[in-house]
Amino acid sequence: MPETIEKRFKTLTEKGYITEEELREKAYRSLLRNNPDLRITLAVEEYRKGEITLNRAAEIAGITTEEMKETLKRRGVEIRRGFTPEKKKSEKAKRLVEEA
Repeated sequence: MPETIEKRFKTLTEKGYITEEELREKAYRSLLRNNPDLRITLAVEEYRKGEITLNRAAEIAGITTEEMKETLKRRGVEIRRGFTPEKKKSEKAKRLVEEA
């Protein structure tokens, strides 16, 4: 991160106006809100990795499920059909518990 931005982050956080975590979260949300292409890219990549469902990907991207399907198709991502296998659900549940 450029020195000026780092300095400004430090000024805000050390005076107690906001925690570093809150500041990063707000910056992240603002970045995604102001850059629809980044939201779509994030949704596509998380879907590609199997981390989210098609509906969740559409929600993140801010588009309809049908538009998300078309976006995935254009980007060469195979659309998963059906239910998540029990093994995969178990692995995801374990990962979520470890992150908590």
